[in-house]
Amino acid sequence: MQLLEKYSEEVEVLKEEVKDMLVLDHQVGAEKMVLIDALERLGVSYLFQKEIEELLENMFPKFEEYSRVFHDNLFMVSLHFRVFRQHGYDLSSEQVTHALYQPLQRGIPRVEARHYISVYEKDASRNEKLLRLAKIDFNLVQMLHKEEFCHISRWWKDWDLRPHIPYVRDRIVECFFYSTAVCFEPQYSLTRLVLTKAMIMTSILDDTYDAYGTYEELKCFTNAVKRWDMNAIDQLPKYMKPIYMALLNVHDEFYQEMMAKKEINYSSQYLEEAYKDLVRCYDVETEWLKKGYVQTMEEYLANALVTITSPLLTTAAFVGMGEIATPEAFQWLQSQPRILMAC
Repeated sequence: MQLLEKYSEEVEVLKEEVKDMLVLDHQVGAEKMVLIDALERLGVSYLFQKEIEELLENMFPKFEEYSRVFHDNLFMVSLHFRVFRQHGYDLSSEQVTHALYQPLQRGIPRVEARHYISVYEKDASRNEKLLRLAKIDFNLVQMLHKEEFCHISRWWKDWDLRPHIPYVRDRIVECFFYSTAVCFEPQYSLTRLVLTKAMIMTSILDDTYDAYGTYEELKCFTNAVKRWDMNAIDQLPKYMKPIYMALLNVHDEFYQEMMAKKEINYSSQYLEEAYKDLVRCYDVETEWLKKGYVQTMEEYLANALVTITSPLLTTAAFVGMGEIATPEAFQWLQSQPRILMAC
């Protein structure tokens, strides 16, 4: 705890010093863009989100001017182009004639930040305060992630599902790692917990439907999930009862955690519907197998877009995100937008 307090205090001091670098008027646009790029690559830009957005909003109208000034500096032009595009500014490539093609980063933010810290500390032009902030913040966030994973490990151990379902893959480390790729920032701790547990439960369901359950057993489980009532547990085979109990109780945990944090609580109903949709589509695959039916590409794809779990996990990722998790946002997800289907 002493180390945590020490880190937290130093981060607050460094944050103010780096914030001054962002808002100082004597720095030209190019210097500020390089600073924004460094902050993002080092994984600490979320600490200065408001300042960065204000800077970019002021700099964007001057982009063509920057392009003329840096017409022989392809790095600087392409850097402006990429950062503006990355922040959602409508900037076409017919506007940037000298920009190098540089795709948006597709790496995992924490992994990329750790890598770039190693690169940046060898850079002769590095900013020592910024480097120190990046290192300390990385350690702070990692400590939080470790605490969250300890929670997930205890939760998994307490449920003691393995003796009942030995056929299921143990994927808790993998699932938690995925959740940090979705959102690593400290304020989304609840989201990571919800998403990790949702991934673990979908993995259990997937293995049960794909590799273990009989047709009759899976039909019983499908009907129970449709009811979403603990009283339905009596109709299930012995090994399925712990799965069903875990599914409903985990969902109730989400609701209670959101209530405790005064988060928007209706989001849990959308997650419940997403689970029902997933099981319904698993049941379709079970029917196809039972009948020996070879589906068309269109039939297969329509069902697989649900069983791949992207809609359910995206819904789970929205849970616990406070003002982001609005009814409109969940209804948008239910409409199967193209960006979700592309996942």
